[in-house]
Amino acid sequence: MKRNRSSNITSENTNQRESSNVNNLIYNLPEGLNCRSMCSVTADDQNHRFVVGTCNVNRPNELHVINYAEETNRILLEQVLTYEHGEVFDLKASPYNMDIMACSSRAAADG
Repeated sequence: MKRNRSSNITSENTNQRESSNVNNLIYNLPEGLNCRSMCSVTADDQNHRFVVGTCNVNRPNELHVINYAEETNRILLEQVLTYEHGEVFDLKASPYNMDIMACSSRAAADG
């Protein structure tokens, strides 16, 4: 597993019911990557941490570890891990240890 490129994180304002402004945060994967799974890391009681798994057939997939910073209302990309075992279909984080997670995947067909 290795660190890769950064992702684009955008913020947009939308009006709801005429008077209230809500700041929506959107995490954008790099171009060419699609997401099928995401899970929260509930064992981390100090941060709002999530893992996003990509589902691409013709290239290595990635696990993006992101953190929502409540104080600044921003999404921070902490780490990108290369996942070369096929498409990531499902992710589950351990509720007891924030360093352990399980991935369900389907290996890409050879040739």
